[in-house]
Amino acid sequence: MKYVPCLFITLFFCSPSVKAQENSKFSKEALDARLINTQGDTILFSEILSKNLGKPCYFDMWASWCKDCISGFAKVQHVFTKYRTHNHFVFLSVDKSMDQWKKAIAKYKIPGEHYLVLGEWKNPIGNFLQLDWIPRYFIVDSTGIISEWKEVEGDHTNLLQQLQK
Repeated sequence: MKYVPCLFITLFFCSPSVKAQENSKFSKEALDARLINTQGDTILFSEILSKNLGKPCYFDMWASWCKDCISGFAKVQHVFTKYRTHNHFVFLSVDKSMDQWKKAIAKYKIPGEHYLVLGEWKNPIGNFLQLDWIPRYFIVDSTGIISEWKEVEGDHTNLLQQLQK
C-alpha cells in the first residue's frame, strides 16, 4: 500500500491537465509562428489571438489528408452551429499543399477563420501543444488564456463547457 501515494502523486503532477495549467499562455515561439490566410497573406499567431479576444475561441488543428479530421467535421459543424454566436472558430491546417488545404475547406464547407500553419506538422504552435495527433481541438478563453488544450473529439464535453462560459 505504500506505493499508492507515490502512484497518485506521479499521475496527478504529470497529467496533461496540470501541464496545461502551467502553460496557460502560449510560448513566445508559438506566438511568433507564421501562418497564411486563405488570401495568401502571412500573419503571426499572436495577431490571430489578438483579433479573437473578447469571446472564447475554438481552435481545430487539422489537415486535408487526415481521415480522422474529415470524419470529425460533422461534429465540428454541429458545435459551430450551436455556439457560433458567442464564440470564435479558427481552423489551423498543417497541410503541405495550399491547394489541397483550400480544396478541403470548400469541399467540406468548413466554417470559421482558416490559416495554414507554416512548418506543417512540426511547427512552433504544435510543438508548444505537444501535438501528437490530429485533429486536435483547444479553447482559448476571451482573455487569451488556454482553458482547454488537448482534445481529439470536436464535441468533447470539456470543449463544450468552455464554449458555454
